[in-house]
Amino acid sequence: MIFDRFADILAKTRAVAVLLLLVFAWPSSPAAAQDEPSVEASAIDHVIIGVRDIDAASGAFAELLGTSFYSIVPVGMTPLGIADMRIDSSGFALAEIADDGGLLSRMIDSDGHAPIGLAFRVPNMDRAVTAMAAHNIPLLARESGTTREVAIFDPRATYGVLVALVTYRANYPVANSDIAGLWRQREGLEGPGAYDPPASSIGAIEVDHVLIYVSDIDGATSLFQRFLGSSFSGPHDRPNNHRLSVDGLGVEFISAAGADARINRLVRERRNGDLSGEGIDAVSVRVGDYRQAMNVLAARGVEPFLTRNTPVRDVALVASGGEVGIGFEIIEYDAIVHPIAALEMLHTLLEDNR
Repeated sequence: MIFDRFADILAKTRAVAVLLLLVFAWPSSPAAAQDEPSVEASAIDHVIIGVRDIDAASGAFAELLGTSFYSIVPVGMTPLGIADMRIDSSGFALAEIADDGGLLSRMIDSDGHAPIGLAFRVPNMDRAVTAMAAHNIPLLARESGTTREVAIFDPRATYGVLVALVTYRANYPVANSDIAGLWRQREGLEGPGAYDPPASSIGAIEVDHVLIYVSDIDGATSLFQRFLGSSFSGPHDRPNNHRLSVDGLGVEFISAAGADARINRLVRERRNGDLSGEGIDAVSVRVGDYRQAMNVLAARGVEPFLTRNTPVRDVALVASGGEVGIGFEIIEYDAIVHPIAALEMLHTLLEDNR
């Protein structure tokens, strides 16, 4: 979404606009201050969706996304009262949360669903936990399982986002596919071995980024940049009276200045007063076929309130509600080069224009 402000320029003068976009998006400062520790996050591992009824939710999400959910041990979440979690290949993790009035329970909307947290992959848990403490972010729970270690932190210190850190040995995707195939044989499950989403689904590939509503975008950008160790572009002023900042991991902050600003219509009324309505508002999902995804939404009676189609990507934003109860952004773009090559291209283009 960071490139939207230059869409008109892009349509008129493609070559000049591309360079402007690259310069605009390139971080103007180091990822974090050299003397400040960070968790050294390498990626958003998954998005945590709090639900009341995990059986109903996993069915609804699987049908919409076109993915399969598998039960996992809720490492790190069991000390917080979570007994059941399920995760799919695109990066959605459902956590069943009882309506008990506790902190996590208060983060869930009255409709029974809400994206409550982000899990970041880190290389060393001891160093990461120490870094979080240095930034005064309280630890809620830390737990080791047979396959991973997880630490959970207080969302009241991170603008309404339940931050989880996770370490595990990540297999090459081909190996994971073989493992999944053997598992399906073990469980007597049928289905294609390769990714072949049902025509009735949007065909989700992966979580692309998350949209987080905050009241203090400067403070949120500074804090997350420092503890994640990532680089943010922004905050930048945008049309419709709001501001935006985004990093390379897929964390996107949005702040509205006025009560009637369009972005405020995205923000659900959270029951947790001490979070002041801040937190994850929508999840951007990369799909393989934008037109199919739009047709599926239309067949479900869902009409995006915002669409953006440019030469480089197609985007549709859907407000929260419906069967899965969370806000979605549908996005399709072609990854035509490896990220290393893209960075080399960017460096050369910037040097050409110095």
